[in-house]
Amino acid sequence: HALAPEHPDILANLASVLALTHRIDEAVSLYDRILASAEPSADLFCNAGNVYNISGDTDRALECYRRAIALDPHHPDAGVSLANVLLATGCFDEGWEAYLDRLSVRAVKHRLHRDRLPADLAGQTITVSGDQGLGDEIFFLRFVAALRNRGAHIRYLTDPRLAAMLTRAAVVDEVLTDPEELKDVRAIAVGDLPYVSRTGTEDGAALPPSIGLPALPEVEDRLRSVLEGFGPPPWTGLTWRAGTPDRKRALFKQIPPDRLAHALADAPGTLIAVQRGVRPGEIDALAEAAGRPVFDLSHANDDLDELLALSGLLDRYVAVSNTMVHMRAARGRTSQILVPSPPEFRWMSAGDESPWFPGTRIFRQTPDGDWSSALAALAADRSASG
Repeated sequence: HALAPEHPDILANLASVLALTHRIDEAVSLYDRILASAEPSADLFCNAGNVYNISGDTDRALECYRRAIALDPHHPDAGVSLANVLLATGCFDEGWEAYLDRLSVRAVKHRLHRDRLPADLAGQTITVSGDQGLGDEIFFLRFVAALRNRGAHIRYLTDPRLAAMLTRAAVVDEVLTDPEELKDVRAIAVGDLPYVSRTGTEDGAALPPSIGLPALPEVEDRLRSVLEGFGPPPWTGLTWRAGTPDRKRALFKQIPPDRLAHALADAPGTLIAVQRGVRPGEIDALAEAAGRPVFDLSHANDDLDELLALSGLLDRYVAVSNTMVHMRAARGRTSQILVPSPPEFRWMSAGDESPWFPGTRIFRQTPDGDWSSALAALAADRSASG
C-alpha cells in the first residue's frame, strides 16, 4: 500500500482485511474511494457489496451486486450475495429468482426443472431433490404443501438420515434415498421450490409455516429421563457453533462459548450442551463461565431421531442457527437465536423476529463484530422459549 497507495486492488485487499477484523467504517471509506476513482471489476463490486452489507447499507450492497452481475453474469459470489440481501430485506419475488444461482446446485442446474409451475397440478407427479444441508431440507420442505394442495403427487429424494422421519410425517407422497431413481428425471431442487411454485414470493405475501415432524415416543421418554437426571426444568439447550469453518463461501456461525455461558449464568433450571463436534475442554469451560454445571448431550447429534426428540423436550434453546433450530420449528417450538453480522436471509436484516420462525427471538451481533448488546439482552430475557 505504501508503494502504490491508490492501486484499487491493493486498496480492496486492505479493505477486506479491515472488514475481517471488524473495522467496518474504515473498510467502507476505502471502498468509497475505490468506487469513486477507479473502473471497478466484478470482483471489486462484489467485495464492496459485502462490506456495505456488513455495515448495514443494504441499498448500496444491492447496487454493487447488481453491477458485478452486469459485468460478469456468472460471477461465483455476486448472485447468491444479491439473493441473500434481497431475501433478508423481504424482497422475496426478486430474491428467490436470484437464489437460483446458489452454489449448491450450480454444477447440476442443467439437469434441474426450473420453470414456473402452473396453478393446476392435478394428476402430475413432481420429483423434488434435497440440496444443501439437513436444516435446509427441513426449511424448504414447507413449500411442498402448496404443490400437494394444487393436486401434485410429490416424490422426494432426501438424505437417508431424514428418510424415516419424513415418512412418518407424510410430508410428501414418496420418500426416496437412492439417487439412481432420479437418473432420467428432471427434478426440482428443494431450494428452488419458492421460485418454481410461486409460493411466498410476492412481497408481503403470507409465508408457509414449517412442516411438522413427530418424534418417536420411546426415544422421547428415554431422553426425558436423562434430562430429569441432569436437574430440574426449565431445561436450556446451548449450541455455540454451526456450519463449515475454513472453507471459502461456506456458511459458518459461532459465538464465544464462555460468553454465552456467562450470559446464562442466572438462567433458571438446567444448562445442557447440544453442540455438534464439541471440542475437548469446552464443557468444562462453559461450566466455569456459567458458575454452575453444564451437562453434555452433544452425542444426540449422532442420531437424528434423538436430536428431533430432544428438540421438542428442551424448554429453551439458545443457539446460533443450525439443524436443531429447524427441528424445533418442526416440533412447534421456538428458539433464541444469536445471529452474526451480516445475517443469513432466514433471520432478516433487522428486527427481533423472523417471519420464517414466528415467536423465535433474535439477538444480533453488531456490524463491528461485538456480541455485548446481544448477550446483555439475552441475559435480561428470563422467558423460556415455547
